[in-house]
Amino acid sequence: MLSGLSGDEGQRLRDHVESARRESLSAQSSARPPTSRPQPIAVDDPESAASAQGSREGRRGSTVSWAEGSTVSSTPGTTPGFFSGLFPTPAHARRSDSDRSFPGPAMDASTPLTSISQCFLLPPEDSVYSYFMFLPPIDQRRTKKYLTPLIFLGFVLVAVNFVMQVGLLAVVGDYIRKTHNDWVSSIVHLKNPAWYHVVPMPYNLPPPTCHNENSAMCIEKGDGISCAPKTIHLLTDWSLLDSDGDGVWSREEAAAEHLREQVHCDYGVDLLQVYNSISSSLNASDIFKGRRDTDLFSGIGVNKAYFNWFLHKPLLCQYGDADMCGPLFQRGFFDEALRQQSLPDFTDSNAALRYCTKLLQQECFDILPTTYKVWTSRRNQQCGERVYGQSMYHVPDGVSDVPFGGGNAMLTVGFKIQDIYKTTSGYAFRMFLCILLVTFLSVMFLEMRSIVKTFTWAIMFPTDHEGGRGKNIVGKDAVRIRWKEPSGDDEPDLDNNTMTYTETMQFESMQKTILRVRTDHRLAVTFVTVLRVLLWVFLLWSGIMFLTGQPRYLTLIFDALSLVFIFEIDELLYKTMLRHELKVDHMSIDDIRVTNIHHGWLSGRKTVYMDILSFLGIIAFAFCIMHTYCSVELNPIHDALTCLCSRDGPRCYAAQKFSKPWWDNYWSTTLPAANLIIDRLKVI
Repeated sequence: MLSGLSGDEGQRLRDHVESARRESLSAQSSARPPTSRPQPIAVDDPESAASAQGSREGRRGSTVSWAEGSTVSSTPGTTPGFFSGLFPTPAHARRSDSDRSFPGPAMDASTPLTSISQCFLLPPEDSVYSYFMFLPPIDQRRTKKYLTPLIFLGFVLVAVNFVMQVGLLAVVGDYIRKTHNDWVSSIVHLKNPAWYHVVPMPYNLPPPTCHNENSAMCIEKGDGISCAPKTIHLLTDWSLLDSDGDGVWSREEAAAEHLREQVHCDYGVDLLQVYNSISSSLNASDIFKGRRDTDLFSGIGVNKAYFNWFLHKPLLCQYGDADMCGPLFQRGFFDEALRQQSLPDFTDSNAALRYCTKLLQQECFDILPTTYKVWTSRRNQQCGERVYGQSMYHVPDGVSDVPFGGGNAMLTVGFKIQDIYKTTSGYAFRMFLCILLVTFLSVMFLEMRSIVKTFTWAIMFPTDHEGGRGKNIVGKDAVRIRWKEPSGDDEPDLDNNTMTYTETMQFESMQKTILRVRTDHRLAVTFVTVLRVLLWVFLLWSGIMFLTGQPRYLTLIFDALSLVFIFEIDELLYKTMLRHELKVDHMSIDDIRVTNIHHGWLSGRKTVYMDILSFLGIIAFAFCIMHTYCSVELNPIHDALTCLCSRDGPRCYAAQKFSKPWWDNYWSTTLPAANLIIDRLKVI
């Protein structure tokens, strides 16, 4: 085809074709993986280094000759086409790569699953633990000294890290746990401990036999809980007050020594003081002027009729303050009183509201012992900030409430802490908590995996038996420090005034490999790792305690951030306390290859399945913690707060016992019957 051309034109065309062919061969040879890797040159043996350098240069020459003079084929037994070599395109390159076939072992080597079944790599990491593990053998090899400043620095960083992590966990954790324990213990006793607490918390321990000032405000009563003042519990038990059953609660019964001791132990009040308060309140009431019998007037005893009439006052006092009057009207507690006009003050809804407000603001503190004032203060502290609203109270049928046209605006009150715990029953909070727990447990799992790898290294990594013999602290075959093969991109900057060419080569172009370790270094790393395990257990327990405290969204996020900060102190010390050159020196050490302890029994695919199962196990573990936390702590605390602050809820004894039917019966039956009996008594 070229014979018809002139000499010059044919030569130019042949040169163009040959140039295109060489460019194509050069591109294919650069894409081909190297057949052999140049061996590093040992610094310790100059002769072997020179011979290795010469052989390397020879290999370079042969490589160039091969690239320039041999025919490269993309598939065994074939040659590249003329036009594909003349006009190379990306499509040709892609087709050549896809058509290239590798033998079976090479294909297996292309996946990491093959290597991880036999061994794993321990790379240098930005952590004081990694620095303590990698640097001593290297520095002992370089300096031929057992203890160097860099090794001593590693010891100091590890010790400071343990002191900081344990100190922060102990101080912050103790404060958070004490605050949470004191708060829960002051509200309710939880019988069932959470399994993740390991040991029962103070609020899980059996309550004391006798009541004291630190006792929980809510106690078990029947199938529910009662958060009323202890005096109210006492006054609702007439059989205890009237011990002889004659229908009169006498001063002599109240002054009986054994009964006073029992009441003081069970209710925390003095029975005689309670008797005097009630007797004085009845004698001072204007409604009983001219209607008091001799026993009441003289203070000898209180007839049950007077007591039944008086009972509605302490039962209303258990609602704590005047803000609760509006909710009491909404619940219908005064509907029957307005219909019957059981008291002179119940002429209309506004008069009844004034009666309730005056009773809860002033009179309750006069008719009940001083323990009631302590109870109201503790209740206000536990219930916290209030949320106010407004509702319209519609008077019941048959009641004339002309001034207000049959309706009256009432104040409603709620409590912020109660609303917070109410949100814990929703899926949003539980999903949020589960995500936090999964994140925390994943970090802890990563740390435990690092600890297990370190223990495996301590068991399986070869021992340096030559270390300590002669002048060598570390055996020559235990640690190798060699020159790296220089490349065009790694040429040092000769214009850099901070480091000479020789210093740059010595600092950046060294390959440091650890092949064996001394026994004393192995024991030191093992000891530090055991301490890491103890710290890991403490951090896991403290972290779960942090995340299962008070269920506030921001509080939980800040607790999680605090855990991350404490957990990463070892990395923080590494980044802040080590100079840049020391970190580069550490990170340039080759990865340590460690044989798996199962010796390949666990294949690569099985390890992937184990990782999947591990992650699913973390999710299941987090879900179990969340479910236990909600069922054992959050739900009982929410029930207790609802009963304490609002006197409401399905488990609240006061809400179920003294409900609207009970009040309707009291206003329509009990109070009128008590008035009839009082009128028939001998009066003064």
